[in-house]
Amino acid sequence: MKNLNVGVGLLLLLCINCQNELTAQKKDSHLSGDFYLVTQYYLEDAAIGAIGLPGNENPGFNAGLQLNYAWKNLSVGLRYETYWPPLLGFERGLEGNGFGNRFVSYTHNNFELTLGNFYEQFGSGMTLRSYYEPQLGLDNSIDGARLKYNSKAMNVTAIVGKNRRYFGKDDSKIRGINADFFLGDFVNFLKTGNVSLDLGFSLVNKKELNTTGLNLPSGTTIVAGRSELRIKGFNFGLEYGKKGIEPHALNGLNRNEGQALFVSSGYSTKGFGFNVYWKYIDNMFFRSDRESASNIVSSINYLPPNSNINTYRLTTLYPYATQGNGENGLNADIFFNIKKGTSLGGKYGTKVAMDFSLITAIDKRSIALDEYETDFLAFSDSVYYANWNVEITKRVNKKLRYVAGWSYIKYNQDVIEGIPQSGFVKSLTFFTDITYRLPNRRFVRMELQHLSTQQHLGNWIFGLIEMGWSAKLSAYVSDEWNYDNSVHYYSLGFNYRKGATLVGLGYVRERSGLICVGGVCRVVPASTGFRLQVNTSF
Repeated sequence: MKNLNVGVGLLLLLCINCQNELTAQKKDSHLSGDFYLVTQYYLEDAAIGAIGLPGNENPGFNAGLQLNYAWKNLSVGLRYETYWPPLLGFERGLEGNGFGNRFVSYTHNNFELTLGNFYEQFGSGMTLRSYYEPQLGLDNSIDGARLKYNSKAMNVTAIVGKNRRYFGKDDSKIRGINADFFLGDFVNFLKTGNVSLDLGFSLVNKKELNTTGLNLPSGTTIVAGRSELRIKGFNFGLEYGKKGIEPHALNGLNRNEGQALFVSSGYSTKGFGFNVYWKYIDNMFFRSDRESASNIVSSINYLPPNSNINTYRLTTLYPYATQGNGENGLNADIFFNIKKGTSLGGKYGTKVAMDFSLITAIDKRSIALDEYETDFLAFSDSVYYANWNVEITKRVNKKLRYVAGWSYIKYNQDVIEGIPQSGFVKSLTFFTDITYRLPNRRFVRMELQHLSTQQHLGNWIFGLIEMGWSAKLSAYVSDEWNYDNSVHYYSLGFNYRKGATLVGLGYVRERSGLICVGGVCRVVPASTGFRLQVNTSF
């Protein structure tokens, strides 16, 4: 089969030999790394619309081995990857194998120089963020050079290179500089330990050849400034960025300048805390290929979502994807502990967490085919997403612990999924997660969730039972039932854990939808089949 190629064999052989190599290390050197593999044999399943891979290839196969070696001030790294063929939902441009990441880095005193592929983030990522997220098939590492200067009072970073694109690179050249200043280290009135103030500045420029035949700018620059003030338990953050004209596929070749404002504040002390976030985004997608309509490849910056991070299965049915062309949102969360020994706190106390998100469009008025005007910071009546969660965590006794709560979501399917005339989905989900611990590190865990809605696919029930025979071995069975349409999505399998190694084997039947990590999403088609997953680090 296509998967059983020499490259995959080499990858597995290297991983097996890693432990042997570790025993031969010298005292001043260190070998580390990680390995992951996800493979699925796909079965056709007409009941849920699941089909196999294009060309009837089977199984899908995503794998990667990262090796890092450090000796004194020198470090080198290499990652071999194979997507042959990539799993369903991953972009077909990934198909193939090769060395997707390689670098050499040298440090001397306060300086660090890296050549090759590197990951970097300036501030919140508004101006630049290169990172690796295998769940999405996202790797926009920069292939080039990076110079860092780090001291107690300041950090300065300068970069130049090109974005990774599958197993190649985008044509545009990226250059940038970032500086962070920690004023608490050299301003007298901040040295008390109760007050600290950090300031930062970023500038990133992209230079891209114009092959479209249209009158488009060849270069775009984005700049941002930020500050963070901490006073005892309080913190206040502010970041503002401005981007030049950058017509591209994702903004419909719009010629407006972009801007974004991120504001945060919060307070925390023992047993209590809250945070409030406000994010305003206007035409802030920053791309290394103006013709790419993918939100996975060719991204230079990162726009973090201003929404709650839901983790329970049915609460992830309608996830939010950041709208880089324009959104205005508020997010607030609060947590507190109910004291032990009270009627509500019980013997062990009770933890309560609540959060709320509201994200709308920005107020736009068209003034030309490719231009518009806005009222800065103004909210629109057009809601994109709203979410309200309440979660209670309580330990009943030494053996029994549970989490219970509910989540309300209002979801604009037209905007978030790009499905015209689909309207809003309003859902209410109740969930509970109960764990009962048995002797000899055994346990039984149960999840039960119910989602009710009158839109889209209707009502759902999800149930899961997981049993652990030891700290290493567990088994699970689950069913996600869309009972308005009489469709079951069931899964069962085993997980084996030892140290930093996880091996999972199971049968899965999964619904179609979006999978989102940090506001970046990819579409996952319905699938049925047998899946093997291996993760380890050393």
